[in-house]
Amino acid sequence: MAALLGRERLAADADFFESGGHSLLVIRLVARIRKVFLIEVEPGLVFEHASPQALARALCAAGDAAALEQLAAAQGAQI
Repeated sequence: MAALLGRERLAADADFFESGGHSLLVIRLVARIRKVFLIEVEPGLVFEHASPQALARALCAAGDAAALEQLAAAQGAQI
């Protein structure tokens, strides 16, 4: 989220949309999530869980949390 917003960091509880996000960036974010984590994600999930922390929890709840963490570590990301 931070990279798409042109920021170095974004607080875990920061709202993506209040931080400058918009629907086009949601599409780009979903595409990155699909590519990095190899999971299907609907854009609506971002609208429903607009902070990095909330989105990470939703992704873990919808999939295999351990596998997501391993993929994140391999990609140098954190969930």
